[in-house]
Amino acid sequence: MAKAKVETQSGLSKMKMVEQALSEKGDISPKELQSHIHEKHGVEIPTTMISSYKSNILRKQGGSTKAGGADASVGVRDITQLRDLIDRVGANQLQSLIKVLSK
Repeated sequence: MAKAKVETQSGLSKMKMVEQALSEKGDISPKELQSHIHEKHGVEIPTTMISSYKSNILRKQGGSTKAGGADASVGVRDITQLRDLIDRVGANQLQSLIKVLSK
């Protein structure tokens, strides 16, 4: 059974508080977000929960979770941009650029 959303005295869910803090403070650490949320709303959210919310929010926004690697995925927009680059500079030139940048 799914848990019911718990709203705080400010009427915001914890997820909304994290989302709001990210928009106000930018991509800062869960500990810094925790401090900001506590100062602003008087609510103590565990950093593990903040980290989870932050990852989900940034993933939905198409932003980075700073992990790179395994979590990174290629979307339609990425493929379209790659196709545009191939059309502009040619496949061989693009391969050369990729080799230089990946070193």
